[in-house]
Amino acid sequence: MTDTKRIAVVHHNLMEKGGAEGVGMNVLEALQDHYDVTLLSLTNPDISGLNSYYNTAVSEQKIEIQQIGWMTPALYKSTKRFHLMKNALVSRLVAQRSDEFDLIFCTYNELSLSGRSLQYIHMPHFRRWAKNENTDSSSGIYDEISKLIEGFDMKMIGSSRLLANSAWTAGVTEETYGTRPEVVYPPVDTTEFVNTPWTERENGFVTIGRLVPYKNVLRSINITKRLRDRGHDTHIHVIGPSLDSSYAERIKTVARDHDFVRLEGEISRTKLVELVSTHRYGIHGTDHEHFGMAVAELAAGGTIPFVPNGGGQREIVHERAELLYETADEAVGKIDRVLSNPKLQTGLSRQLNDIEERFGRDRFRKEIRKLVEEILHQNNP
Repeated sequence: MTDTKRIAVVHHNLMEKGGAEGVGMNVLEALQDHYDVTLLSLTNPDISGLNSYYNTAVSEQKIEIQQIGWMTPALYKSTKRFHLMKNALVSRLVAQRSDEFDLIFCTYNELSLSGRSLQYIHMPHFRRWAKNENTDSSSGIYDEISKLIEGFDMKMIGSSRLLANSAWTAGVTEETYGTRPEVVYPPVDTTEFVNTPWTERENGFVTIGRLVPYKNVLRSINITKRLRDRGHDTHIHVIGPSLDSSYAERIKTVARDHDFVRLEGEISRTKLVELVSTHRYGIHGTDHEHFGMAVAELAAGGTIPFVPNGGGQREIVHERAELLYETADEAVGKIDRVLSNPKLQTGLSRQLNDIEERFGRDRFRKEIRKLVEEILHQNNP
């Protein structure tokens, strides 16, 4: 260890295996050789499995893992459906132990902690409370109970060092707490993708995401169908786990009825990388993605991704108007123009060839270590 400062990394459950958990694993790896790191969690994660999933190298010999509270992991299971309640419990439990550490680093949104805290916000948990948005009576009661358990303190959160996963999320956080976080884009693993020449790629689309309604998978399939109706010989690979059974069944039915729809489902990382690296285009359906890890991976793999005109995903594609759409009709028109213009495709592809520089993992880990050093120096000049 080059430093004996004690740092607690807080993440409720790394086994959820989403973008936030990727941030958590990369933060652990970034700090484990430099500080005395303890992971505080509601569950006991499978670090070996997570290393394989995220291509990280977190060492259980270098970090200490502690389950917080005496009811874990039952505590996590009982609050899994109640997101604010779960976060409130984590905040209270961590606050009780904050004096044990030189710095608390929460990698899953904000907690009400006093002093020495660094918090990475994917989307503010408590936006409704701060903005006084109208809710029905039942949700209002639930919010107030969670708020009471949390010991919710908007000023305390605003006084912490806040980070955000995109400029868009930073804006939402500023509206919520009156403090604009520094943008530190999440770590995108670009190392596995192959730079396949454009002429050797298939003239098809790849979409990545859970098979749930808010991902608008059926809309992406419909856009592809309408492009085929305009004369484009194209297809779409649908990648992602089935979490909403009724919606997933509708997608399966469409895939059975149309051979241009290739329903891949939940596949290995190796297979995902292969599909992205061998296709020309990507399409994303979530209207207000907070960052868009799938979009960044599509770009890292050399595709030209088309995305809704909302959220942090706009930043990934340099806010190029040709790649942003508000409606299915607009998407069909814009994609048609790109597919029909090889010169435009070349220009877009070149501009998107900066994913490693803007979003790479080495960049992320260096930024994290620099921020931690700054905070520790401020508290211990």
